[in-house]
Amino acid sequence: MKSRLFTYGTFLLCLLGMLSAFGPFVTDMYLPALPLSPPVCPNTTP
Repeated sequence: MKSRLFTYGTFLLCLLGMLSAFGPFVTDMYLPALPLSPPVCPNTTP
């Protein structure tokens, strides 16, 4: 039973680590595309 608990704890630790690293990774992917977005989505409000 102890090895199963260790395996679950290790899995949970790795999962939470990957989820916490996912946010900055995604931000770095879409941030360079922001200057290209005004021609694609023009602002039509007066």
